[in-house]
Amino acid sequence: MFVRTLAWFLIFIAKPLNMAKDGPIIIIEDDLDDRFTLQEALVEANVSNDLVFFDNGPEAFDYLKTVTLQPFIILCDVNLPRQNGIEFKRELDNDPYLRLDQKNI
Repeated sequence: MFVRTLAWFLIFIAKPLNMAKDGPIIIIEDDLDDRFTLQEALVEANVSNDLVFFDNGPEAFDYLKTVTLQPFIILCDVNLPRQNGIEFKRELDNDPYLRLDQKNI
């Protein structure tokens, strides 16, 4: 249900907002149907950002630690193998390099 709601948000709300053109969109989702739905919604919303998919949080975290380009947005499922979405967010918040706070904005 969340994925379909997000898909409609991206089509009807985000499209008129002219989302930023730089930075990849990181999608952490282990369900292939949900990945496809998100990808289709982003294509329909004319989002041109690169899409980078991961099956789990640790793989996404390792990727984020090695790239210099800041992602535009990170979309993360809550129910994931190895590390759930809440644990992934906590790990991001505890990393001084990746933590998003006022001085990093």
